[in-house]
Amino acid sequence: LLAEGRSAEAREAFERCIDVTPSMALALMRSARKEGADTIVAPYEADAQLTHLCNAGLVDAVISEDSDLLAFGCKRVIFKLDSQGNGLLMDRRQIARQLCIPASADDPNSAEATGSTGMTWAKFRWMCILSGCDYFSGVPGVGLATAAGIVKRTCLDLRGLANKLFLYAKKVQRLTVAAAPPSLHRCGETDSTNSIGIGATSSSAAGVGSTERLCRLYSSLSSDSLLAAEVATVAETDEKENSETSARLDDEIPANQAWPADVVE
Repeated sequence: LLAEGRSAEAREAFERCIDVTPSMALALMRSARKEGADTIVAPYEADAQLTHLCNAGLVDAVISEDSDLLAFGCKRVIFKLDSQGNGLLMDRRQIARQLCIPASADDPNSAEATGSTGMTWAKFRWMCILSGCDYFSGVPGVGLATAAGIVKRTCLDLRGLANKLFLYAKKVQRLTVAAAPPSLHRCGETDSTNSIGIGATSSSAAGVGSTERLCRLYSSLSSDSLLAAEVATVAETDEKENSETSARLDDEIPANQAWPADVVE
């Protein structure tokens, strides 16, 4: 490559041949301290430490070839720095503007969004992980573009999702009970016809909320208007109860408080 005049490519090839040894790192640390510059040694990968130094304002930017720093949320990273001082500055605010990531209270360094693409910093981090990083080799066939499309359509708010699932399950159960015709028996009651009862104890009976039972229940209704009326009534009641439940949950479990270990398990 060098003989062909392709000096830039030759330089990259030379750099890939170099292996940084502990003795080289020690020599660099000693030289830095002689110049009055302090050094910090990370126990493993230094991504988290470098990100903290930059985001805390202890350093102006991080010089690195590791794009994982962006996934960690580093505010400013200088890539491709050469001996002439030329490089590529990647500012977190630039990423926010390009991806239309809105500013938030927990990330005041983010730029104001000019549009909505469904992207957040949490989704940006998952996008980087899916496409591959130092900690995960990535999903085969999934690059940045594919990963971005996946995370934009995905809900990552597990707390909110769990609450929604609970409310949906509760609503299905209430609809099942409210719309049950007289032919379906109440809790524990069975007869020789072995019909499906709400809360029936028979081993052949399906439980409340099961797909099979819902199909048989709704098919037995003689009028769609009956179901519509029941749905409207239950939905109105549930909306009021859900608002009260959500307010109570927010008071009991603040958003910044971790869930108890037994709930997580």
